[in-house]
Amino acid sequence: MDDGASQINEGTSAVDSGWDELTAGATELDDGASQINEGTSAVDSGWDELTAGATELNDGAFQINDGTSAVDSGWGELTDGATGCRYCNRG
Repeated sequence: MDDGASQINEGTSAVDSGWDELTAGATELDDGASQINEGTSAVDSGWDELTAGATELNDGAFQINDGTSAVDSGWGELTDGATGCRYCNRG
C-alpha cells in the first residue's frame, strides 16, 4: 500500500479483501507464507513471497495472481522452477 506499512489481505476473497496492517512481528498470511504487498492499492497488489530472514521482497515472484482482476484474483503459488508467468501482478 502507499502508506509504507506492511499489509496483508485477511479477507476470504478479493471482493472481501479486508486489508489490514501487520502488527509488529507479524509476517504470515493464512497459508503460512511470509508475504508483503508491494503494490499501491488492493487493485494493484503485486504479492511476492519473502525468503527466510529477508527484509526486502524476493523478486523471484513466487506468488502470482491467477485471475484477471481484483474481483477474480485467484492468488496461487508458482511451482518450483517456474521462471515467469503470464498473469503476474507486479504492482
